[in-house]
Amino acid sequence: MSENVFVVKFQVESEAYQAFSELKAAAITDDYAISQAFLVKNEGGKIIEKDEFDTGIESTNDMGAGALIGALVGVIGGPAGMLLGAGYGLLVGGTVDALDITDNSLLINQVASSVAEGETALLLLVSETNEGSFTRDMGKFLTTVFKYDAAEVAEEVETAVEMERKMRKEARQQMLEAKKAEHKENVEIRRAKIHQDFESMKNTDIRSDIGPMMLD
Repeated sequence: MSENVFVVKFQVESEAYQAFSELKAAAITDDYAISQAFLVKNEGGKIIEKDEFDTGIESTNDMGAGALIGALVGVIGGPAGMLLGAGYGLLVGGTVDALDITDNSLLINQVASSVAEGETALLLLVSETNEGSFTRDMGKFLTTVFKYDAAEVAEEVETAVEMERKMRKEARQQMLEAKKAEHKENVEIRRAKIHQDFESMKNTDIRSDIGPMMLD
């Protein structure tokens, strides 16, 4: 038995939807079990989720059976994916040839680059009792199937998620510091303006404009 992340790329988009529907209806068989599946399409260089299902398999680990594929899709389209090269810049125009993805050391990038511009694919977390059974079942469609070790993908995704958290925290801190600096600068400008107004007032003999006080 082995647990793997599968990327099933379809030559015919309608077959991707058909396969998704069939797998959703029979996610657990004698040969394999699907924990989670996402139907995605590369539109404009971004992996866009079209549909998804999960079979309710829970895990105490955030990157376990119930969350891995969703987190993976989120990372690919998020700031960490951009930084790691799995985001927009990598995917536009199919920059990385699917046949060359084994040269890429990051599995996140391999998953992202396996779905080129305009292509539709399924991303799934599958536990196979009989090795090769899932790939065999996908053989009735016009597909290219990629398989990645689920534990390795989970480790990368968890690291990328943590990196995103740190990036957001640092961005918020930088924004706060910039706001404080801007506030301090604005206060100094206002202070100088008020001081200038008083100096102008003192330099003007306003008493000459005030007539003698009249007593009742």
